[in-house]
Formats: sequence, structure tokens, C-alpha cells
Amino acid sequence: MVTEYEFNLPVGFVDQNGQHQQYGRMRLATAADEMDAIEQLEGEHPSRLPLYLLDRVIIQLGSYGAESIDPRFLQQLYAADLAFLSDVYLQINSPPNGSVQA
Repeated sequence: MVTEYEFNLPVGFVDQNGQHQQYGRMRLATAADEMDAIEQLEGEHPSRLPLYLLDRVIIQLGSYGAESIDPRFLQQLYAADLAFLSDVYLQINSPPNGSVQA
């Protein structure tokens, strides 16, 4: 079973060393990831939920590991990259073919 996925940001960012970074890795979300992200959101605008979800599942962005990635880091990305990451999250965490079989 595949639980981690590689991606390349469409725009990317420049790291602290002046290097252009686009590569990253994301893992599948757990139910706890989603519940904890909702709890973290308490008192904040609901539009910030994707930042909290992505913070929990992105394990690498360029030369940065999971311990360096947080909502503040993610909000510095270009809008196109944040939209791309949200799409990747939805794609890897949705049921195949968009439907659930009982």
C-alpha cells in the first residue's frame, strides 16, 4: 500500500540558501489528522483549515522536513502552489473514482 506521494510544485519557492525548490512529499491523512486540524482551527477563520491539514501531512518541501513546515510557512507559498497542494491532498485522500462502495 502506498502511503507517501511525491510531487513538484508548479511555481516553487526560494529557500534560505537562494535555491529554487519545487519537490515535495505528502503522506496519506488519518482521521486523527483531520480531527486535530479542526481542533487547531478553533477561534480562527475556517478558510485556514487547509493550512492546518497540509501542515500535518506534508513531510518534505524542498530542503525542509516536516518539523520546519507549519501553517505560517505554508501561507508564504504562492497561491498556485497552495491550490496545487490542496488538490494533491484531495486526490490522494479521496476514494477511488470518487465513490464509496458498500
